Amino acid sequence: MKTLKNIILLGFLIVNISLQAQNTNIETAREFTEILETGKYEQVSNIMHSDKKLDDKYWAGVWNKFVNSHGNIIEEIDAKNDYFGKYDMVYRTVKTDKTQILFTYIFTNNRLTGFYYKPQDASKQHQAIYAQESFKETVLRFNSGNFIMSAALLEPAEIKDSIIVVFVHGSGSSDRDEAVGGSKVFLDLAQGLANYGISSFRFDKRSLVYPEAFNNRTFTVYDESIEDAVSAVNYCHKILKYKYEDILIAGHSQGGMLAPRIADSVKHDIGGIIILSGNARPLHTLIVDQSQYLMKRNGKLSKSNKQRLKSLKELNANIDKLQTGDSKLNELPLPFGLPASYWYDLKNYDQCKTAANLNIPIFIVQGGRDYQVTLEDYKLWNKTLKGKPNVYFCLFNKLNHVYAAGNVKSYPEEYQQATNVDNLLIEYIADWIKNKEINPFKN
Repeated sequence: MKTLKNIILLGFLIVNISLQAQNTNIETAREFTEILETGKYEQVSNIMHSDKKLDDKYWAGVWNKFVNSHGNIIEEIDAKNDYFGKYDMVYRTVKTDKTQILFTYIFTNNRLTGFYYKPQDASKQHQAIYAQESFKETVLRFNSGNFIMSAALLEPAEIKDSIIVVFVHGSGSSDRDEAVGGSKVFLDLAQGLANYGISSFRFDKRSLVYPEAFNNRTFTVYDESIEDAVSAVNYCHKILKYKYEDILIAGHSQGGMLAPRIADSVKHDIGGIIILSGNARPLHTLIVDQSQYLMKRNGKLSKSNKQRLKSLKELNANIDKLQTGDSKLNELPLPFGLPASYWYDLKNYDQCKTAANLNIPIFIVQGGRDYQVTLEDYKLWNKTLKGKPNVYFCLFNKLNHVYAAGNVKSYPEEYQQATNVDNLLIEYIADWIKNKEINPFKN
């Protein structure tokens, strides 16, 4: 019993020390900015522990430029602690007499080691639409291979089902919210599902946190997405104590394409997968179609665009010719400068076939206005999986790729608008998660 008390006390002390460090970080961030505001640049070195030796003149230049461009700070709107991979972070949103600014402070071993800022257009910023009182969020870290990953656990404040959804990003370097322009698809889904008593787990994508890990010519989607998603699932089971059958994967776009493979890579059957606008066709095929859609926006293809499409198709043809994933043995140019290992891996992955071999619940969601992953993909999923009792389909005609409703064709500038995931989509997903045996959306 004494040993148990000691363990509990030690755990309490560790939590307290962590909270104290986080509170100190916010105080340090405020103190650092106040030094800049008051022009006491000679004191910066007492707080900032940068690898580079930056003198008073440097910091005077930094702050004078800030004030000239953005004005003086009027008030602090928000300040919060967070993690970004192995780093501790502080994010402060402040209002100046000209605009709104997000200050970012980087801490290593409780020492301030980095600082930068970014202006924000408040009118284009994503606005959460769910009451903060309805959920609680905890930032955390988990290990995946050789990497320390940063994540957020979002849970309902009161009623809690024993279900958790792990979100998996689309292509590109995404944060845990999957922020694109004025949208945050994963944050909206997480907060919305919490209203239905469903917890969720979001993590920052490895290529965002550790871009240097992709400087080699040997990486695949396993390194980009799959390993971290599987590690997140295992973390939810081993650390958060969810049963594997109560853990679901929700993959968006490329993450949806990979969801069947991720589920197949977990050593235990999970509770199901949600394919959110996941491509059923090969990724390189989509790229050509997306490019052509955008190029033909104003009518016929121009001569230069025809040439660009021709070049892209030639690069795509080289993917079909790949005989190995060894970049050293491949001399063919490939799309987007991605290595042969990446394309060869995808070339040999059939997402529809993999999904067909799964015996877990599958929910396939598609937006009718989506030009990135289109109805052609939705129809292919349907053709391959139709009639399987564990597969469910739902088409939302008015939604685009980030699940914003509209009545006109979708184009990239629509993503820059402040939007939220449509409530009906969240309602349907929550209903399916809780009642997989009930299928009002079948085929």
